[in-house]
Amino acid sequence: MFRPWPDREKTLREEKLPLTSLESLTPLAGFDIIGFSLQYELSYTNVLNMLDLGSIPLARKERKDRHP
Repeated sequence: MFRPWPDREKTLREEKLPLTSLESLTPLAGFDIIGFSLQYELSYTNVLNMLDLGSIPLARKERKDRHP
């Protein structure tokens, strides 16, 4: 899964669609576990953006058992 280009992100937000995987179109929140590879510290905002697009709360205390 990759961070979408700005035009795709805009479409996802406008149409209230979840961020999905490329191969199976599984919503981000539908995975059991999610891993991120950060090449440098400034890319961490991409992680926050992807979690938001996937409807996964950023704060751990706000997540439920159904969240990855």
